[in-house]
Amino acid sequence: MSAIGGWAARLGALVVAGMLVVTQLGASAAVAAGTTLTEASDGSTVTISVGQSVAVTLPAGYDPITTSGAALTQTSGSGGFPTGHPLAATYLAGTAGTADLRTQTDYACLHTVPRCTVPQRRWLVHVIVVPANQTTTVNEADSGRTVSMRVGDTLVVDLPRNYQPTRVSRPALTLRQLSGGFPTGRPLHATYDAAQPGTVDVVTMTDDPCLHTVPACTIPQRQWILHVTVTS
Repeated sequence: MSAIGGWAARLGALVVAGMLVVTQLGASAAVAAGTTLTEASDGSTVTISVGQSVAVTLPAGYDPITTSGAALTQTSGSGGFPTGHPLAATYLAGTAGTADLRTQTDYACLHTVPRCTVPQRRWLVHVIVVPANQTTTVNEADSGRTVSMRVGDTLVVDLPRNYQPTRVSRPALTLRQLSGGFPTGRPLHATYDAAQPGTVDVVTMTDDPCLHTVPACTIPQRQWILHVTVTS
């Protein structure tokens, strides 16, 4: 592709008899996973996880979509030029990577002799496929470790019943569920969602009923700490 052609593909352009006519600047905002891509999505970037799907719906005047790269596999497709029906397609993210979805408008007169000079509009969406969300489970033996997570991943903490409820030092992790631990007599189970990039410590310590009597006993308490790094 020429430098001008590549520039046209990024901006969204009309091609008229070999001449370039810019019509609009493609959108730069990311599109949330699960959104159906439409004509207005031209120039957008969508990020999805392995195993998720992305759907496209375009007017009948668009050619069937072509894809680049191996990250996406088409699972359904119908309509588009020259069927006279709206173009619909669905793609499954099978592996981490990137892919481009491309098409352009088409008209019957562009396939006649002589050929007409009706302008064609290009449509392009960039797709980023990231690994599927992961669940990391830690226990008492993991105290002092550093674990790495991505936004959307899950952290599960399983500790004996004599540990106090866990606490976090920063908002990178969000508590989803907490049960057991001192003084319930049941094993401690906490589930956290990686909510935003950052570093955070998950901390707790052992406890005992005699530490809350008068006079209090002097048995030692053991601290438990996990260092977590969350990336986007």
